[in-house]
Amino acid sequence: MAVGDFGENLTPLLDVFPTEVAHDINWILTILKAVGIFAIIYLIYMITMVILNWKRYGQLKRLESKISKLDKKLNLLADERKGSIKKIKK
Repeated sequence: MAVGDFGENLTPLLDVFPTEVAHDINWILTILKAVGIFAIIYLIYMITMVILNWKRYGQLKRLESKISKLDKKLNLLADERKGSIKKIKK
């Protein structure tokens, strides 16, 4: 059912109500349509943000892994240097 069909299907129902009430119901339906469109757009935005944050998290994990490897290598170099300095001092 299309958005335009929704209002047309309510036309017989709105004929039962007085004109003022029917006009108010049309405004409420228009507001509900706008809220629905906003909800769909927000849902698309949230899905996009989840995907982007997931990719960023993966990049951070890879970076953390590389930093950890580099830290281990630096520690090994520092330990070797400390050992060679101790040998020279003796």
